[in-house]
Amino acid sequence: PSNNWADYPGLGFNDWGIFITSNQFDWNGSFSYPKLRVLDKAAAYNGTLNSWQDFWNLAYSSSWKPAQCLTSSQTEYILRSYWNGSSYIYGWKVTGSAASPSLSTRYDISVAPYNPPPNASQYGGSIALNSGDARMQDVTYKDGFIFGTLGEENPFYSGYCASRYFRLDTAFSVIEDISYGDSGYNYIYPRVAPANSFVAMVFTRCGHTEFAGVRYTTKALNATAFDPSTLIKAGEAYYVLLDGSGRNRWGDYSGAYLDPSGNSVWVCGEYASTNNQWGTWVARVAHQTGDTVPPPAPTLLSPFHMSHINQTPVTFRWSGVQDNSGIFRYELQYAVDPSFNGATTVNSADTTCSVVLSDTIYYWRVRAVDGAYNTGSWSSTWLFTLDTHPPGVPALIYPPNGSYLATADVTFQWGSVAEPEPGAKLSPVRYVIEINGISTGNTICDTTDTCSYQVVLPEDIYTWRVRAFDVAGNEGTFSSSDTFGIDLTPPGLPLLISPDDGAILNDSNPLLIWHSSSDNLSGVHHYEVEVAQDPSFTGSSLFSSADTFLTVPSALTDGVWYWRVLAVDSAGNYGVPSDSRNFEVDTDIPDVPVLIYPSDGTVTGSLPDLIWGEVLRSAGEDWNKSQVFYTLQLSPDTFSGSIWTYTPLYDTVFSVPDSLFPPDSTFRMYWRVRAEDEAGNIGQFGNPRSFVYDVLPPVIESTAVFDDTLVAPESLAVTAIIRDFSGISAAFLHYRFGGGNWITDTMAQGSGDLYLGYIDFGFEDSAGLVEYYIEAFDNSDPANSSRDPASGYYSFVHLPVWETSSMGKIAISGPYPNPTSSEVEFRIVVPDKVAGSFSVYDAGGRLLWKSQEILERGYNRVILRIKFNPGVYFVVVDLQGKDIVRRKLLLMR
Repeated sequence: PSNNWADYPGLGFNDWGIFITSNQFDWNGSFSYPKLRVLDKAAAYNGTLNSWQDFWNLAYSSSWKPAQCLTSSQTEYILRSYWNGSSYIYGWKVTGSAASPSLSTRYDISVAPYNPPPNASQYGGSIALNSGDARMQDVTYKDGFIFGTLGEENPFYSGYCASRYFRLDTAFSVIEDISYGDSGYNYIYPRVAPANSFVAMVFTRCGHTEFAGVRYTTKALNATAFDPSTLIKAGEAYYVLLDGSGRNRWGDYSGAYLDPSGNSVWVCGEYASTNNQWGTWVARVAHQTGDTVPPPAPTLLSPFHMSHINQTPVTFRWSGVQDNSGIFRYELQYAVDPSFNGATTVNSADTTCSVVLSDTIYYWRVRAVDGAYNTGSWSSTWLFTLDTHPPGVPALIYPPNGSYLATADVTFQWGSVAEPEPGAKLSPVRYVIEINGISTGNTICDTTDTCSYQVVLPEDIYTWRVRAFDVAGNEGTFSSSDTFGIDLTPPGLPLLISPDDGAILNDSNPLLIWHSSSDNLSGVHHYEVEVAQDPSFTGSSLFSSADTFLTVPSALTDGVWYWRVLAVDSAGNYGVPSDSRNFEVDTDIPDVPVLIYPSDGTVTGSLPDLIWGEVLRSAGEDWNKSQVFYTLQLSPDTFSGSIWTYTPLYDTVFSVPDSLFPPDSTFRMYWRVRAEDEAGNIGQFGNPRSFVYDVLPPVIESTAVFDDTLVAPESLAVTAIIRDFSGISAAFLHYRFGGGNWITDTMAQGSGDLYLGYIDFGFEDSAGLVEYYIEAFDNSDPANSSRDPASGYYSFVHLPVWETSSMGKIAISGPYPNPTSSEVEFRIVVPDKVAGSFSVYDAGGRLLWKSQEILERGYNRVILRIKFNPGVYFVVVDLQGKDIVRRKLLLMR
């Protein structure tokens, strides 16, 4: 709903819709927009219409006229002309459905220029009838054509009105464009209706000598001009009836409608009645020709009979025929049945017609209908096959991709693309095979399985592919390209590498190696290896290898074997065998050698020679068995870390190199031996032995060292820590008193590395200076020895102990040094503080010097400075009035 009112209404219909057009004006009389309403035709017919679809406010448009489709059409056609004249009329199409219609964009249709009609002069007075403007009056669709009319100024007789007639095809191409009129007359408000064989147009005509009356004209559909008009109802009076705008308004109320028979048209028109009134007159009209002779049958041109085509739409062509009343149309009929059951008929005004068809076999024929609607005979029937589907891609079969052939005679094979069921592929299939980019022509395949093509080719590399096409002209896609080679030359001679001729092997499955062979084209595919115990290769075994080596897969027995190799290329050409070689298989493993010297655990200060027993072949073994040699291993850590290996050794004695041992080192070395042979058989290592290489003296440390003065009872214990890698065989304590003879005590081993010896003070003259050192020997052969200290001696002063009645035990040592040059020292231990004297006498007993000293409890040192001539003197020590010590002193200068 809107606040507009509608003017210049139009009504059209097609198979599914009803179409109403109008110009929309507001209540002030201003134009708003054109409007198109689409109704559901079926719903309108059965009384259920309750909705519609509207299109409005369409730019550059007004006064649309929808077509009344008199024959079936799924498309609605709309025409419009410009009210003030133009050289275009305009068209639209409505497609889809009533529920979802789609309006096309505008089609601009070029026509001969037209101008709005002038007012139409009439007999009886000077006031002319208002003839409206150049808007489209009506639109009709029938049999693939669109018909329309409008009023215009006569382009040939200026100042008069003419009726303009258009016939268009469904693409809005102009088929006919006719301006109908005559000098001295006005033809206004035309309407048109197509019948089966003609077109009828009705209009009002008036002029200076004629009142406004109703007239019509007809023409055969294919005629180029309308017949002279025929009067239906003559005007009766001069007509004047001015409206509020001063117009002598004449209603645009003409109409033309097809009779259901299709052979006549009902028309209605407006004429001038008496008393300034207008009247409407209705009449039934037809086209009169007097022609009762049907046109001849056309001659078919294409598609050719029995042809195969691959284009759709299919364009049918035939020769035109002549007829006295002209040809109204041609009727094309096609069917999949040769009897034309269920045939489709298409009307065409020309001798060609394009139809969209699906793939199958068709029968077709054509007949003509003349302007008097006489129908001619059918042409002969032709058939054709429409096949728009290209064949599939052939699958290449032979030669296989990447293969090589040893023959020049090649039969190419590929899979057929034809379907197994008859008729599944409408057109016969042909093939083009292309070799190295050169087509070999067309090949017919008579089977539905595989196709083949045979050719002789020279030795070379080739690329080939196949494409299928059919006789309808459909070309398939080329298959992917495959390559192959033709190789007629055998490969070259292999050269053997390993094992050497006459080699002795310990492997029952030996590895055979040879140089690769050359091949001119296809390359070596594999090698064939022949192995036999007979030099003529009788009873040989044959093995294949894709590489230049082969591990013989079946175990060979011990003995002499012969072998040779030949190459086979990828085309299957066999080369010439190589020269033969032989080898001996020896799998007998030598025994374990017996270790002889040194015995296990031997300690030595010189590097020993290692000796083991010889491994001999048993008496039953083949004399030609391979020679035995030895592998000796040395290790400082039971073969878990560093290992020195010496091989091959052909003697059973080995001198251990001193380079294994750092200078001044002590080392335990393990050794073992195994036997091997030149065939590579490796025996087992026996249980290892070890020896100790010791060139370092024992280490003496922590020797007991005493104070420089020592009061001791009968003996003194001396201890030391003594270590050696090979162990201590003996340790000795050497000591002496007062620079006398050395006394030796064998030290006893205590806990761990602790050794103990004793200094025995039971010897006379043990008082005074005591000197001592320790000497040790290890278990090495020869033994290594050391002493502590390394030079000189450890020393202390020993004070003997005397009994006194009044003081208990005292100890006196001295004099020191003796002999002396100036002074001497006494060391005295007393239990309590005491007074003492020191007297010096000469050899005659004369007292020469005396000193009084106070001795404190414990240890005391007394120094006497004596200044006498050299000689022998005596020193007497007196404690509490008693001579305790009398010593001889030698004084020197």
